[in-house]
Amino acid sequence: MRQYVFVSFVLTAALCVMLPLGCRQRRTVSKRVLTIISPHNENIKNEFEAAFLTWHTRTYGGDVAIAWLDPGGTTDSVRYIRSEFSKRPQGIDVDLFWGGGVEPYIAFAEEGLLQHYVVPDRVLSVIPKEVAGIPVYDSDHRWYGTALSGFGIIYNKARLRDLKLPVPQTWADLARPEFAGQVAAADPRHSGSAFQAYEIILQAYGWENGFRILLAFAGNVKSHARAASDVPKLVSLQEVVAGPAVDFYAWAQIAEDGPEKIGFVLPQQVTVVNPDCIGILKGAPQLELAQHFVCFVLSDEGQRLWVLPKGHPDGPQFSSLSRIPVLPRVLDTYRENCVVTVDPRQLSAGFKYDGHKAAARRNALKDLLGTQLIDTHPELQRAWNNLIRAGLPERAMAEFCALPVTEEELLDLSLHKWSDPVARNATIAQWSNFAVRKYQKLARAKPEDLAK
Repeated sequence: MRQYVFVSFVLTAALCVMLPLGCRQRRTVSKRVLTIISPHNENIKNEFEAAFLTWHTRTYGGDVAIAWLDPGGTTDSVRYIRSEFSKRPQGIDVDLFWGGGVEPYIAFAEEGLLQHYVVPDRVLSVIPKEVAGIPVYDSDHRWYGTALSGFGIIYNKARLRDLKLPVPQTWADLARPEFAGQVAAADPRHSGSAFQAYEIILQAYGWENGFRILLAFAGNVKSHARAASDVPKLVSLQEVVAGPAVDFYAWAQIAEDGPEKIGFVLPQQVTVVNPDCIGILKGAPQLELAQHFVCFVLSDEGQRLWVLPKGHPDGPQFSSLSRIPVLPRVLDTYRENCVVTVDPRQLSAGFKYDGHKAAARRNALKDLLGTQLIDTHPELQRAWNNLIRAGLPERAMAEFCALPVTEEELLDLSLHKWSDPVARNATIAQWSNFAVRKYQKLARAKPEDLAK
């Protein structure tokens, strides 16, 4: 019988105590229970649970089950894991962390929260070491990519035609003034894929030019959704024209609405395909079972679940997952049947993405994005619209794009001060005040004065 544990992440001491206790209580039954914390959606969990249990019974025998812990998203999962390890540094009664990109795994590996595990050579030998310049697995074998995610732009073809707007081809297109009020985006503090897109823009265009794009893009945003999965829905409903989207959300929307209605583009030379990872947590109570699960998701049998359509004899039972597998031979073997048409081997990022830098500055950057783009969005939007009316004069644009911190200062803050809640909160308040003053000044100025 399938066992699920869905935990609503509420920041109270009571829940933090109850959840691990529940995990220990579940292990009193004779069945071995593999406990996985994951921000993956229910479709992925359902497919991989069913397939793994069948595979494990056939390969190893024994009565096993999976318990899923779901704190609510990548950010909440990372926060929960860190919080639990701060109280129980030897182990938190959880076997695996799965999903949420690559940056959390780089950070957890450096913090000593992931176990070293070298998968068998028959598995490791067929996994590419990197795709488009991005490592697919950790050189010290503490985490492995299990699927690949591309970040691009989803758009509504009919809405573009009605508004006589061009098809957005690059991230910079979403910052063009004619897209004002016609863009959707998710809050990068809550959505791991949204944050990934923002980090890609900053690294692809450079800190200053990247923030120039992000600030103008935020000015065009109609509203910020909490979840990245909401962006394709808003595009489908013609609430907006376009927005950033991770590839599998975009392909799912295209499958639902049809390619004649919805388009998706991976911006050339500024596209990064990142691994969506898995790692065995320190102190995993079911270590052998966790190792079996890692091997399964990296096997041909596990990998083809990502890319084949529902109903294919080798594919998923319940729903198409529309993900890029990490095994190239799966794409080659099932090319005629694949839901996904992108071959990551043919992609070129055009720049060197630095995952370690992204992981190191992640926490402080999320708060900087929050204060400059999200929490002050009404003020930002009024300033942006006033700048558009003035013709986007360069002097005023330079003031609009000014930041309260340099790239180097942000990295130092993230590494050395962001774990101190007093220092963090004081800095966030300073950043927010900086943004409000800047936007209010630009919003109040007469367009003719801005143009001087």
